[in-house]
Amino acid sequence: MQITELDDGLLKCADLQELILTGNHLTSVPLHYLPPNLKVLELCYNELETTSDLCISSLELIHLGLAYNKLSALDLQPSNCTLVSAVRSQDQCTSKLASAVRSQDQCTSILASAVRSQDQCTSILASADELECNMVIRSFLFPRSSLLSLDLSYNRLADLPAVIKVIAELKQLCNLSLKGNPLTLVPCYHGYTVDSLAGITSLDDSEITALEREKASGMADLCEKQTELIMCARVHFQVKILNGLPELEEVGVEGCFGYAHHCY
Repeated sequence: MQITELDDGLLKCADLQELILTGNHLTSVPLHYLPPNLKVLELCYNELETTSDLCISSLELIHLGLAYNKLSALDLQPSNCTLVSAVRSQDQCTSKLASAVRSQDQCTSILASAVRSQDQCTSILASADELECNMVIRSFLFPRSSLLSLDLSYNRLADLPAVIKVIAELKQLCNLSLKGNPLTLVPCYHGYTVDSLAGITSLDDSEITALEREKASGMADLCEKQTELIMCARVHFQVKILNGLPELEEVGVEGCFGYAHHCY
């Protein structure tokens, strides 16, 4: 059985700290269905094409795994924080109202408190609308203070500067994986990434040595001045065996090679 969508059943696990949803058919992960105490969220091998409804800034995640999905871009819009807070406050208002109905003795005081919270929710939502300035909400907001490990490998990320600009907001990030994305084909990918993200200690499952960081020093500035360095890709491949080719004349080549070459 594979999961195609999440529901509010997860909220019953209020103390859940690790959630593994690898190998499902999820196309979205709504924030309001995620337990608030999550530390590890693994979403590898799903069908996430967009991150528009995944805003996790209010979660204190340590690791986020998004490998083997279909992500082609990352966006960061801090104004969504306000909207997320409003949604969570709205849920609290609903909970307080329900408690008021069940408890007749405290009904008046709880309802009054709920009304005040409801007014605060309305105020927050209004402020969020002003911040959005009628723009379509389309963001993937990382938890800036807590995330230590981020796995974005084997997606469709191609714009190296744009992706690094978003990830650079994660000031506590130590481990980053981008392997398997088109952006890794950029010749200066490793140096540009290492120089741009001074805080990371591991890139693509390899520890960054002091020598590597020294060699990468200044690469980010150089690539910004010479944009052609990050606007092209390079692929190396080697063909070891070819089957089904007709027999052609074999020509011996003298010299240091010591083996025969075929002429085609």
